[in-house]
Amino acid sequence: MPTTHPRQHRLQEAQRELQELDRRRQQLLDEIRGLEEEVLPRAESLSKSEKVALFRSFFRGREDVYPRRWEGKGQSGYTPACALEWQRPRCQKPTIRCRDCQHRTLLPVTDKVILWHLQGMSPEDTPGLDGSRPDFTIGVYPLLQDDTTRMLASADHRSLTRLRPPGPVW
Repeated sequence: MPTTHPRQHRLQEAQRELQELDRRRQQLLDEIRGLEEEVLPRAESLSKSEKVALFRSFFRGREDVYPRRWEGKGQSGYTPACALEWQRPRCQKPTIRCRDCQHRTLLPVTDKVILWHLQGMSPEDTPGLDGSRPDFTIGVYPLLQDDTTRMLASADHRSLTRLRPPGPVW
């Protein structure tokens, strides 16, 4: 008959405690999910203005200008949104770059711009031959004019699981 190690009893006791803690952890996670269902708003229950306000509270940067995404000739990027872009004779793109243009009129971030971004298009975008509109995607300039920022980036995505995915926004 093999002899048991003197600490065998404590090992088994610790394993039972750990199983109980795992069970209790799962109970608490289930409770948290239930409470989040009650407390956190679902996207479907928010008005458009509430969705815009929520979005703006998460992504805050400069308010006086925003970058707009562009694509063309196998390239893509972001450029400051300008009220006069491609409007001749003031806009001389591509001969004169935006940063060198004396007529550059930067556009501020507005609720309407955020709404267009969330919907993926703006009413001003000219439909293509197939009737589709180009994507309307903006970015954010996180560095404010006073060299501060309101943004924090984190690589630990586990903390974001507490925020319920909104599902379809529109």
